[in-house]
Amino acid sequence: MIYVPGLTVGQLSGRAGNTVARANPNATTIGVHRPRRQPLTPNNQLARASFSDISILYKTLTSGQLLDWAALGQDIEITGRLDRTFALSGRTAFFQVNRNLFAIGQPYVVDAPAIDIPSSPADLAGDAVTEPTATPLLELTFTPDPIDADTTVIISATRPLSSSVLAFPVSGWKQLALADDGDTGPYDITAAYLSRFGSWHVGNQIGLQVVTVNYAGFASVKNQLFITST
Repeated sequence: MIYVPGLTVGQLSGRAGNTVARANPNATTIGVHRPRRQPLTPNNQLARASFSDISILYKTLTSGQLLDWAALGQDIEITGRLDRTFALSGRTAFFQVNRNLFAIGQPYVVDAPAIDIPSSPADLAGDAVTEPTATPLLELTFTPDPIDADTTVIISATRPLSSSVLAFPVSGWKQLALADDGDTGPYDITAAYLSRFGSWHVGNQIGLQVVTVNYAGFASVKNQLFITST
């Protein structure tokens, strides 16, 4: 659990045992974490197998490769809880790069690549139509179009949301489709969405998220769009 002192009392964030503290600009709330079993879906099984494969691969690294990954991690800065920024460890950098490569169907790497963060997809637009208005359709466009060389765009989505929902957990985003090097829009993701989440209704919000991952294993900033179905 992290404690950050402030001018008066400071803030707590994180977990100690089953006690969880969550901080926001106005207050810190403390609750009890009750873990739930994740359903053993094909997607979960693939993710667990990937983590296991990468763990085994990490143990094969030489001392020189470990030093290179540690150096790469120091060049990658991310923002965590309570807006604290920190660099990655070499192990975390290794896992992050290889999980990105797994997500886009590229082979794992053992040598640390040169850092190369791709640009985020821009100009997001989409359309969601449902029965009985018309045949169900969910499609998305973004730039660059076509997709840049040696990159893949991961398209993720949320389940159908009520128009009153203002927030949902990060875990609610599920990968639906890949737009590969040279592909052009619009991207019809209707079948993939129906298979993962089922149908939606008029007035539902559908969250769509895109992130570019290059063949070196680096990901861009995520870009999101929320569409109200008609």
